[in-house]
Amino acid sequence: MNQTFPNTMRLRKSAEFDAVFKEGTRFAGKYLLAFIAPSNTVSKLGVIVSRRWGNAVRRNRMKRLMRESFRKAHNEFRKPLRIVLIPRRYPKDLSEHQARADLLQLVAEYERRRG
Repeated sequence: MNQTFPNTMRLRKSAEFDAVFKEGTRFAGKYLLAFIAPSNTVSKLGVIVSRRWGNAVRRNRMKRLMRESFRKAHNEFRKPLRIVLIPRRYPKDLSEHQARADLLQLVAEYERRRG
């Protein structure tokens, strides 16, 4: 199983984020807020962490956690998805496992609604 996170799996441009916000559905989990929309190719992730989460070190750690949880979980999605993740809460001891579980719960809810 490929364990990389290539550029082809990242939402990079503002227009890509805007499309997910416009076309996608919003889901709130315990730690993450997700906007999820279907994708025509591969699953893609975009991450938004505002300055309210602290300094650059803390924000970058949160981004790494969300990217790693997506990287490990995307193979479990039924169909390719475009996802924008925004942290809701940031406990000091948030683990990658908790972030991944929250992400999988949000995707499962999306798949239940979409059929």
